[in-house]
Amino acid sequence: MNRLYWKAISKPERIESINDISSLISQYGFISEFKRFSDISLSLIIEISGCNIPELTKKLRTLTDLDDGNDFATRETEQYLILLHLSFADGMGNLHIDVPDVPG
Repeated sequence: MNRLYWKAISKPERIESINDISSLISQYGFISEFKRFSDISLSLIIEISGCNIPELTKKLRTLTDLDDGNDFATRETEQYLILLHLSFADGMGNLHIDVPDVPG
């Protein structure tokens, strides 16, 4: 399987951005791994067919400042792993996740 290394910066709020991007990816491929580092960044591994990469790239650029390398020609019949490192412009580095109280 071929690998592509992409970087992107998202300006909207983190949760909204994650929801929009994951919904978009699910239209063209699927996320096989998701690692959150802090509220600054996360990494995604996306499995996708080469024929879907141009459209995903085009639409992902509407949501983020995407750097996809631009110099790699994909083949429509090949399968790809896209390793996407996504950074959030408004991240502060102190991710806090509220956990609700559970009775018992």
